[in-house]
Amino acid sequence: MPLPSLARSAGGGEPPWTHNLTNAGRTFLDRFVAPSGLGAKKEEAVIHVSNVLSGAATFYERLRYSIDYRETHLLRRHAFERILRRRLENTGLTEEMANLFVVELVQAGYLKNDAVPEAVVPVVNDIIKKYAAIIATISKSPVRDKEKLEDWFLGVASAELEQFLVPSHGDKALVELMTTVVERDQPLAPWRLAKELENTLTFIAAYR
Repeated sequence: MPLPSLARSAGGGEPPWTHNLTNAGRTFLDRFVAPSGLGAKKEEAVIHVSNVLSGAATFYERLRYSIDYRETHLLRRHAFERILRRRLENTGLTEEMANLFVVELVQAGYLKNDAVPEAVVPVVNDIIKKYAAIIATISKSPVRDKEKLEDWFLGVASAELEQFLVPSHGDKALVELMTTVVERDQPLAPWRLAKELENTLTFIAAYR
């Protein structure tokens, strides 16, 4: 049985089958079909890279895929972390580093060419600075397993950068729908958990 189309009708209205949806269901559909990405405006300056350089970088990334296989949904996250690590080691924490980081992601095909607004660079810089400060503090502290802890925070930094630069509206909409349904049905009520803990467990379960 074919799935009903999510598209609006020719007159611009909602498809008839959506009329019986709950408010949570309608909100989910609106967010799920919303355009993904950062969505640069027409007059906004965007990051552009040479097609030749981009082609070479994309070929290199595909070659890495064949050598270092990972699940598809982890490939981009792994690339973010790898590029961030190299940029921090080679360039250090500078204003230019954030720009080079974003440009390299565009060259490698992880971000679309001529689609990423230049305005994202200061935000990327702030995210990197936040985690670089944490990692620098760890490196000077007497804690055990410094390298593992530094690697963990680098992974968290990469995840936040990916979420900012490549927002997953569909995943987020689905998680919000699931948490809304759980809050409504209260399946955890017999456990008598603190509200904050219940919300945290629900959020984690929805993302898993």
